[in-house]
Amino acid sequence: MNPAERLLAIYDKFIENRPDVVASQVWAVVFDLDVGSPSLDDEVTDCLVALRTQIDFTRRLLGVKYSVPEELLNPGLIRLRDAAAPRVMNQAWSTLRSGIQEPACRQSFLWAGWVLRAETEAEIPEEELTALHSEVAALEEALKAAELSEYLRGFIGNQVQVIKDALRVYRVQGVKPINDALTRVAGAYTVERSRVQKEMVAAQPEAQGLFQKVTALVGKTAKVCDAVEKIKTGYETASGIAAKVGPVLLPFVGKMLG
Repeated sequence: MNPAERLLAIYDKFIENRPDVVASQVWAVVFDLDVGSPSLDDEVTDCLVALRTQIDFTRRLLGVKYSVPEELLNPGLIRLRDAAAPRVMNQAWSTLRSGIQEPACRQSFLWAGWVLRAETEAEIPEEELTALHSEVAALEEALKAAELSEYLRGFIGNQVQVIKDALRVYRVQGVKPINDALTRVAGAYTVERSRVQKEMVAAQPEAQGLFQKVTALVGKTAKVCDAVEKIKTGYETASGIAAKVGPVLLPFVGKMLG
């Protein structure tokens, strides 16, 4: 998908016919969030902020790179942005839907998608995306029960959370936030290298195993992102995220990006 096609997919899901509830519950469905999550409002807010950022990015791309007049992007992009404001997410969904369901709104996204047809990004296969989400969830559960030093618990938990947050907004912003997250993770591994290695030497086998699983998740996520780039360009890139992250991980658990 290109940026405008991502927005169209979100728009179509938001205006589907459904029982009238507060908008946050509809957004949870649109963003494929767990409606039973105790932090659902925070997760919806994160996705809405990402969506508004993506709308702004798309408008700039169309205007600056493709010289598309602003009036051709209305009313769809502007009205979706307004409906995605976190301050209105607890309003009735029907009041927000009514303002953006007219055909002219959808036409804005169709037009923008056609203009941006050269900006298409390959998609992470659904089974791979599901597998990454499942691994993150499993690591979160394992982290709760594991006997770890407070330092290792914080370090491991932070890396899992960074990747989880990036995967959550993938359907909104594509692979970029995942690449950015992996860069942050690599930075943490680099800065904390000496302390982490010292803690790992003293850690119990359970803690060492959990740390290796998290590091494997980082490597696997990097390879998935590189595969998306390869599909788009048709060749491997020496500057891919796996090539950047891999050397950082090697001192901890040995070669795993292969």
